[in-house]
Amino acid sequence: MAPPENLPPAWFGPSRQQSPSRRTESTSENTLSRMFATAYGRPRALRGETIPLNARVFAVADVFDALTSRRPYKGALDFEQAWALLEGGRGGQFDPRIVDAFAGFVPALFHAISGQEESGLEALLDRKLKRNFRF
Repeated sequence: MAPPENLPPAWFGPSRQQSPSRRTESTSENTLSRMFATAYGRPRALRGETIPLNARVFAVADVFDALTSRRPYKGALDFEQAWALLEGGRGGQFDPRIVDAFAGFVPALFHAISGQEESGLEALLDRKLKRNFRF
């Protein structure tokens, strides 16, 4: 399905610029996650809940990570600033139910891991994996 002609090519990300044989489903889902509530151009004409759940979850997690992580070109936002931006995108850029689900655990998790050394984070991850995943 071709995108509407009146939209800039940048809205369609790198997958639009690749040859069709090099596109992947994960690239499409990543593009979907970034386009949850744009007015036009959703790949495959998906909207709201027709966008795969994993793409909607990834959209919230990815943006939160980007906002709270220091990058060479920007500083990290504190939790309150980042959360306010997620709340501001609720029902627009982000599925409100996904934001609600994140609200149930992200604040405590963020504050528990902020400022920890890598060894402490590895131990926390190991405990969480053992509690939640039985191998």
